Amino acid sequence: MLLILKNLRAAASPTTKLLLIDLIVPYACSVDPSSIPGGTIPGALLPPPPEPVLANLGEANVQPYFADIHMLSFRGSQERTVGEFVSLASQAGWTIVKIYRPAGSELMQLEGECA
Repeated sequence: MLLILKNLRAAASPTTKLLLIDLIVPYACSVDPSSIPGGTIPGALLPPPPEPVLANLGEANVQPYFADIHMLSFRGSQERTVGEFVSLASQAGWTIVKIYRPAGSELMQLEGECA
């Protein structure tokens, strides 16, 4: 994916917008937004659920983890957290500026700009 993002960045003009649509794996524990890359981007993290519910909603939100194991097992790849997406985009010359979480969808939309 890094190579694809780098090629897109090389072909982009300074005003080009990037839109990635993908599954974002939630963090399993509560995190301080300022402690992770991109944690303060609008839409990056959901509000924490009430105690004693786990930050990732536990078994009720197991699908992203199954997808991650599937990607690793069959493709040698992975699903990514917000921080991993921000780091990957940064390596390719993009800056993630906003994350949209459409209601009822497992897929998130990450909006990026040229860095």
